[in-house]
Amino acid sequence: MSAAPALLPRCDTTTPQIRANVVRYQGAGGRLRPQQLVPPRGGASATLHPLSADRPLEARAPTGGCRVLLCVDGAVRLRSGHLDTILGPRDLALVPTGTPHRVESSGRANLLAVDFIRFPAFHTAVARAGQIQPVREHPLFRLGLGVFSELLGPRDLRLLVGPETGLMRPRYAITGPQHLVITLATTPPGTGPAMHVHTRTHEAFIVLDGQFDVVWGDRAEHHERLNRLDAIVIPPGVNRTFRNVGDTTGAILPIVVGADDELEDIAWLSSVRDDLAERVPAPLLWVAEKMKLRFVERERP
Repeated sequence: MSAAPALLPRCDTTTPQIRANVVRYQGAGGRLRPQQLVPPRGGASATLHPLSADRPLEARAPTGGCRVLLCVDGAVRLRSGHLDTILGPRDLALVPTGTPHRVESSGRANLLAVDFIRFPAFHTAVARAGQIQPVREHPLFRLGLGVFSELLGPRDLRLLVGPETGLMRPRYAITGPQHLVITLATTPPGTGPAMHVHTRTHEAFIVLDGQFDVVWGDRAEHHERLNRLDAIVIPPGVNRTFRNVGDTTGAILPIVVGADDELEDIAWLSSVRDDLAERVPAPLLWVAEKMKLRFVERERP
């Protein structure tokens, strides 16, 4: 028999505070100016760099931290130490603490740089988009637990950057520093994850393709519509989800800062458990809860 859901305090974060965290993409323009999409929250920030043949990026990863580079569109050449490689759309690279690097493009390209300063990374790594399988392809999920991925999460969730995981857990494409998790969610029109809460971490969302509603509130009563390359940051303790409101499959990039194990940080609302109980065999739900699937209720006024 499952334990009663834990009681979660009511959230004091106001809607204006969250809406103040929305950043609208301004477009490249003639001068190709970089634009900060995610201001520093919890030790991480994200900046979009439009590149061209005569405008490369020359920079250095934060000392005591690292930089994650994601090619949003186009193609770029990354040179850093002994590394000299081409990054295509959705390819990514980890540049370790204090390391200088140069990124250039023969045409137009958009490059997203996520800077993290809380913990250092000491290695360089590259991951190719075509080689990163969605979580639902992991053997553990294919054997039965995949139903939770389908009912709770977006259609396809790819683990891009994160800490070491256990033997029975999907691995991140790039093993990064503590307290930084970057994933890529792609989901068809009208779909998205169930309502949930991150109890200790800041979560930023950047839309890579399509149009999404990011929804939050104790009763899911607030939302903000994000278009391509718009971003928002949701603070800890706030109920949230996102939904593809476009006409085609969309892609959104969640960046979570402040915890190593998302399963220990994420909690699902008790109403979500009620829905699961109607669609999932009781023994399977029991196993999932033993594997850190948590449910909570909001404190009443």
